[in-house]
Parts: sequence; C-alpha cells; structure tokens
Amino acid sequence: MSGGKFVSTLLFTAVSLSACGGAGESESVTRSDSAGVSIVTSVGGDRVLSSEMASAYSLGGKPSGPEAFYQVYPSQVGVGAQGEIAILNRQAHEVSEFSADGRFLATYGRQGEGPGELRFPSSVAVTPDGEVLVYDFGKRAVVPFAPDGTVLEERRPTVPFGGAGMVATPTGIVALSIDARGTAGKLTSRVLYLTPTDTVQLGPAVESSAKAVTYESCGVTMEQSPLFASDLVWGSNGARTAVAAGPDYSIWVFDDTTAVEVIRRDLEPEAVTRGVAAREIGDGEHWNIGGRECLVPVDEVLDQRGYARSVPLVEAITVTPSGKLWVKRRNPGTQERSVDIFDADGAYLGTATPTPPFPIRFLPDGRALTIEKDSFDVETVEVYRVAVGGT
Repeated sequence: MSGGKFVSTLLFTAVSLSACGGAGESESVTRSDSAGVSIVTSVGGDRVLSSEMASAYSLGGKPSGPEAFYQVYPSQVGVGAQGEIAILNRQAHEVSEFSADGRFLATYGRQGEGPGELRFPSSVAVTPDGEVLVYDFGKRAVVPFAPDGTVLEERRPTVPFGGAGMVATPTGIVALSIDARGTAGKLTSRVLYLTPTDTVQLGPAVESSAKAVTYESCGVTMEQSPLFASDLVWGSNGARTAVAAGPDYSIWVFDDTTAVEVIRRDLEPEAVTRGVAAREIGDGEHWNIGGRECLVPVDEVLDQRGYARSVPLVEAITVTPSGKLWVKRRNPGTQERSVDIFDADGAYLGTATPTPPFPIRFLPDGRALTIEKDSFDVETVEVYRVAVGGT
C-alpha cells in the first residue's frame, strides 16, 4: 500500500485571519501550513446560516416496479456526472437508474451467480462516463455495467473491502476498507483511493475492537463494539474526499490523493458517563431475532457493551459538487444534531438553521439527496432544491 501522500505530522506556526460573512468579534479563522497542507481552524460559537430545502421529487416506496424499494442506506445510492441516480435494491438484487429529473432509465442486474448477476449486492456507484458499479459481497467483486446495459468484466479489489461504501472517480474508486486480519479482536478501518495500479490511503486509519456480547434477555450472543466507539467518517464527490477519525472535530480533505486541508472547529467532545450512554440508547436496544422483536434493557446494554471515553463530534460528511463540506455533528449535552457548512477553502460558513435533512449525495446542479423514513418505516430517497445563506 502506498501511504506516502498522507501527512501525519502537524508542525506549524499559526496566522490568524478575521472570519468573513457576518462573523462576530469572538469568531476567527486560523490558517497555517504543514508540509503543504493548510490547517484551517475556526474559533468561536455557531454562526446562524439560514437554510431552505424545497422538495423536488421522491423515489421509492412503491408497491411494484423500479421504485419498489423500501429500505435504503447511503451506500446504496450513487450519482453520475449527468445527474443520474442509481439506487440499489438489495432485496430484488438489482439497480434502478433514474435521470436527474426523476425519470426511470434502466434496471441493471438480477439474482444469480453468473455474469451481470448478483448474489449479495451491498453498494453502488456511477463513474464519470456513466458505468454503474455494484459491489457484490457474495462474489467479492465489483460488477460493472456499461450505460447501455452491457455486462462488463468483474473486478476484484486487492484489499479487504466489504462494500460498506464506494464512490467512483475518473481513474478508480474511493472506498472504505475494513481489515480484520491484524491484532486479534481488532478491526482496522481505512479510506482508500483504489486504481488498477495503485492504492493510496486517505487520512488516518482507525483501529476498533469488538467483543462477544451476550444479551440474556434476548437469548443471543453477538459481536458488538462499545457505545461511542470512534469510527471513520467520510464523504466524497469523486474528486474531493473528506475523512474524520476520533472524537475531535478534525477533518482531512483530499483532492484526488493529495492532502490539501485539515479543517477544525474548537469544539470539545462530550465526556461519556453512564448517564450520557443511557441517554444515547433511550429505552434500550431493539433487535429483531429470527422474526422475534426483542428489547434489551438499558442497564444490560451498558454492562455488556461498555462505552468509550468521549462522544465523537463528527457523525457524517457530504461533499458538494463545488467542494464545500456539509458536516453533521452532535451537540454536547444533548441528542440533537447540527449541520455545519464549510467553503471549499475550509472556512466555516455557518450552521444551517433550521437544521435541514442531512444530504447523502448532491446532484451536479446542487440539488440534495436525502434518505427519509415514513410512519411505516418505509425509506425513500428525497430530492431537494437547496438554498443556504442566500447561496
């Protein structure tokens, strides 16, 4: 693995700049340089950034046809350069593709083990030239389709990859790799830029642990990580990728494979107590075990799983077509979430108010895609026109 492009040492002299765009006197942006990487630290409280999201159309939740999907994860949605929206229907073992205006275009794949068939599909992406890529965990391969539906040769990643998420680039894919081959009981997560000839790690790796947890109230034993265990959080538009690791508000930004920025806010993660952990899980953990609904009481969850020392601040990242960052973060002391927005140069623009649905992808024209659930727990992909702070 090539890792020379990841800067791991941050030694710098700070230069303070006044924040623009209505910042108060207590707000500032500190810029510095470390081996060609700009360190951008925003100091001060939240700045209100007015937001408005107007619904354009919805995909999914239909009883039949190409929109007959009812459960969607971010890894199951891909966006192409012309605004194509590819949505993986795991249950049907197929991908439905729609135009930027929501018109159905094509279906790719079917259940099976042959060429162009899918055993256990887990994620989808669309390349800049319109190929639809489906990662099949059952085949341990990327199954590609040409825009006209032609089945192309399958590609097998040379690194551990379970299909937890991927985004196509002009030369390869950006993907989350989770490797369990290291220290016993440890999982190592990395965001990798994969091409046919090279593998580059983007940002830091995170090592996490899981253990066998027995929930006697449900009569089940499973592998579980501690509550609030740090994991990699990342987002990419195919050209720019952002990666956060650990509990602090610190986000590495890469253009292709080159580190260009580290974005920070001077927010302190919340220390975890038993009360904080109990607040997170509410009335307990709900599990469906063999078709049987089961609730694990709070105290049993805490005694069995345990919890980390700090609540990670950054929960999700999405990169817009212009390179801006939308960052979903936790608010210490509450279960509320906020959405921070950063300009392409790393400057904090403000916190969207009222808090909008968090986008999982953006179309090239700036419209946002979200996943939302109705009262019957049916999940759909919603497309919104976005206006934030007058932009």
